[in-house]
Parts: sequence; structure tokens; C-alpha cells
Amino acid sequence: MRYLFIFISILLFTANPVSSQSFEWSTGTDVFFDNREYNSIDNPQTIFGERLWGEAGANLGEGHRMSAGLNYLYEFGSTAGA
Repeated sequence: MRYLFIFISILLFTANPVSSQSFEWSTGTDVFFDNREYNSIDNPQTIFGERLWGEAGANLGEGHRMSAGLNYLYEFGSTAGA
């Protein structure tokens, strides 16, 4: 019964195209490098990494948007999670 409800919901939302909404998506990457050796002689740090992101959603008009996405951050040389 639960799967039937999900199937019917998906069918209803995808079967009726609405012209006032538009599909939007975006992707990108950001690279950062920060050499913090000048600030603290006792604890020198170099922070270097990259962030990948992507999102998809709908523009509902009049400044309203609904979107979902993923954001992945990786610090090069980091031992966290290893």
C-alpha cells in the first residue's frame, strides 16, 4: 500500500507539467589555499582544499525557489577520516 501511494504521488507530480515553474540546476568547484605561517610561529598551518557542489530545483516565480543539492569538501593532506 505504501509503494502504491508513492507511485501515485510521483505519477501525479510528473504527469501534469506546469508552465509557471522552471527547472534550474548549477554545479561548481571552489579551490582554497591559506598559508597561516605568518600569524602563529608556534602552530604553523597550511590549509589547502577543494569543494565540489551541485544543486537542482525549481524556480516557482516571484522570488521563490526550491532546490536540493550536494556539497563535498576535501582538504588535501588531511588525516581526518583515514
